[in-house]
Amino acid sequence: MAENIRPTYEDEIDLRAILQTLWKARLVILICTLVPALAAFAVSSFRPAVYQASAIVFIGNPPANVSASRVPDIGSVIQLATAPGLLESVTQEPSLLEALEVERVGATDVGRDLLRLEVTDANPERAALLANAWAEKVVTEINANYYGLSDVDSLEAQAAESREAYEQAQAALEEALSKSQVDVLTAQLQSQQSDLTCILNAKGNTARLLEDLQALERKWEGVPGETSLSFGEALALTVLHQRSLASPLCQSETVTPASEFTLQIDGASFANFTISEALTAIADMRSDLQLRLTRLQTEQQQLEAEIPKLQARLEKERASLAQFAFERDQAYEFLADILKQQHTGTALEQNTPLRAVVSAPAVTPKSEVPRNMMRNTLLAGMLGLVLCISIVLVVDWWGRNKSAIGVH
Repeated sequence: MAENIRPTYEDEIDLRAILQTLWKARLVILICTLVPALAAFAVSSFRPAVYQASAIVFIGNPPANVSASRVPDIGSVIQLATAPGLLESVTQEPSLLEALEVERVGATDVGRDLLRLEVTDANPERAALLANAWAEKVVTEINANYYGLSDVDSLEAQAAESREAYEQAQAALEEALSKSQVDVLTAQLQSQQSDLTCILNAKGNTARLLEDLQALERKWEGVPGETSLSFGEALALTVLHQRSLASPLCQSETVTPASEFTLQIDGASFANFTISEALTAIADMRSDLQLRLTRLQTEQQQLEAEIPKLQARLEKERASLAQFAFERDQAYEFLADILKQQHTGTALEQNTPLRAVVSAPAVTPKSEVPRNMMRNTLLAGMLGLVLCISIVLVVDWWGRNKSAIGVH
């Protein structure tokens, strides 16, 4: 049994061999250590000077009427502060936007209710300016999202713009009213519609008068022309004549002379008035009435053609005024809404002392950000040393064991 127990040293680490291997590669290890260290030293030495400005934002607790889901969480606030959209909204200057790149800004919590905003830039004044602008923007967003407060300055600007827009809309409406033809067109339309009604009534009266004359003529059919008129017949003829003369004229109707004959209602005057003379008078009246009926028909056609055109013009004028009035009313409603928001926001701001505020604005930094040349040099040298030693040992192990693992 004693012969079967043999010590094995294959898996033991030979420190002497490792040290010998490292000593043989000492020049390579030295170079691998110095090169990264010198490179880190050079980079740290020649890096342009940068300055860091910091602003502190105080995040108070929301009012008691705000639900627990709206309580500001510092992690959520940090995400809100570093969102690309918010950073881009801080300034519209392209040269300043470069200083607000994500890798050149930082937001960290300082306790539970303080937020530090840091901006790093080659220009110390610009770093402080951007840090303060960023802090104001973050405060506005926090108050709007968690406290229900709006940006009072922004509302004031919107109110001024809305008031100007309302005044312009009111002025445009007044100018349109001064130039509007609505009243004139309305009067013309009413006059023509009234005239058309008059013409239609006159046509009806004329047609009925012609029918009455025709009825009187039919009564005398077959009666000798020398027969004298009875008092009743003469009276009927006189009434028809008076009706033809008494028919009122419409505004668009021209006056034409009626038939010139007179009738007197007394027995002596009709003694020698015969049927033939009466038929002649009826023919004259019919001629006048037919002429008037033709004229009325022509006037009716003209009015019926003009009234729709006048109505269309009037509707167009009214629609134009309605559009100006609508724009004025919209501008007024928008202005009233902005003023209401401004009043509400001011009241909330006054009654909410624990809102987000910039507690410590950034000041222009006097000294640049430390370069840490020694630390960077040591870290780079140590990294190069460890990496080079690892490579040397792996290469040595590979050279001694490649035959054992079957690599030729």
